[in-house]
Amino acid sequence: VTAEVTVSKIFPAGFGWQSASIVAENNLGYSADSMAFALTTGAGDAIGVLLGHVSFYAAKKALGIDSTINMSREVHTGILLGTAAFCS
Repeated sequence: VTAEVTVSKIFPAGFGWQSASIVAENNLGYSADSMAFALTTGAGDAIGVLLGHVSFYAAKKALGIDSTINMSREVHTGILLGTAAFCS
């Protein structure tokens, strides 16, 4: 379970946050102590969690590891987790 969380959420969240911080600072000119920077990196974090969660479960289903996965439910779960990541 720990490896699953690391692969499906923690790594993609970090990648999303870091990518958003580069865009926020270098492209948008936000300073690291501004609200705009925090909102931008939060959005990157949320997108990373959402895409990581959905991609992990889509791959798990496509590879035949678990054919009972309901992708509609996993998208909704990904949105919930991404929203939680943004708010944290």
